Amino acid sequence: MLRKIKEFEYFKPSTLSEAMSLLAQYKGKAKILAGGTDLLIQMKQRNLTPEYLIDIKNISELDYIKHNENEGLKIGALVTHSSLVNSEVIQEKYDFLVEASLAVGSVQTRNKGTVVGNICNASPSADTIPSLLASDASLKLISSKGARIVKVEEFFVSPFKNILKETELVTEIQVPKLPSHSVGSYL
Repeated sequence: MLRKIKEFEYFKPSTLSEAMSLLAQYKGKAKILAGGTDLLIQMKQRNLTPEYLIDIKNISELDYIKHNENEGLKIGALVTHSSLVNSEVIQEKYDFLVEASLAVGSVQTRNKGTVVGNICNASPSADTIPSLLASDASLKLISSKGARIVKVEEFFVSPFKNILKETELVTEIQVPKLPSHSVGSYL
């Protein structure tokens, strides 16, 4: 049942260090907002009632898709499903990720929802997760104490639960270089 969202304090940092400082300051009482397509529903259902929301949409350094022939693919935390679908390098080299992102919700959801947010929600029905698992992807998690790299397969604890600590933020998805002549599909 959807209800009125419980009152919260809203922050919109413009740098990653500012966001990390807020996460550390409001440890356990804050949630990260990027696309909000999963978070806002959980707040309306009262599954989550954060006292603080930290909106990271203005942190431009988190909005990128980078590909290197030797290292593979890197997807920043603010990349939406639509941005992923429209990326030439993703279409050319990781078309199974395009297929998976096209399966996510509606056009409106794909335009707002981020791939990292979809992962952090840890929903068993998340469309992008199987493709990332199959491609041996990892996540870069940062906190004010440093960074760590975690395999996607190790990120999930149970439905809607992950290993992300209260002071951590997922900043990047890392997909290794795919073996030559490999192909993929998402059904």
